Amino acid sequence: KKKVALVGCGLIGQSWAISFLSAGFHVSLFDSVEGVTTQAKEKIKAKLSDLKNYGVLGNKNISNYLDKVHLAQDLSNAVSDSIYVQESGPEDLDIKKELTKNIDAATADDIPIASSTSGIPASLYAIDVHGKYRCIVAHPINPPHLIPAVEIVPAPFTSRAITQAVKKIITSIDKEPLELKKEIPGFVVNRL
Repeated sequence: KKKVALVGCGLIGQSWAISFLSAGFHVSLFDSVEGVTTQAKEKIKAKLSDLKNYGVLGNKNISNYLDKVHLAQDLSNAVSDSIYVQESGPEDLDIKKELTKNIDAATADDIPIASSTSGIPASLYAIDVHGKYRCIVAHPINPPHLIPAVEIVPAPFTSRAITQAVKKIITSIDKEPLELKKEIPGFVVNRL
């Protein structure tokens, strides 16, 4: 039973959920904004229904996916027993700093903490995080459940073992990790 925590349940978080669910993972959803976590499950269901109608899900029932979705009441519950955390909160430096500190405090020391940020380097939002060595950017191309490319952007302080672990997880959900050799504002895809 592989479980990932998805923190932030907007469009990107929902799309990540479909990607992980399609690969057989259990997902734990959490959003600090009241009601968003519950709404996310319904939106995931609607997206799965669209995929089913287009024949993308094959003969799998939508319920097979939804049975693996856990709605967490708090951050601690979301990250418990997870092998990976994908943060998809608002694109705001102060929010990302606070959220990353909170995730770090609630998560076991060896678990990677990735951010879906589309342009904020980890060296900015994770510099003051105790476990900054496990913080990394895993920036999906929108919508993540349809486009396979994911930019992997380690900070100078990100452990090489964490970078490799994140690339392995991303590959395991049929995505193509594109590792940047250094941080650059906007990464590559947005600059293009």
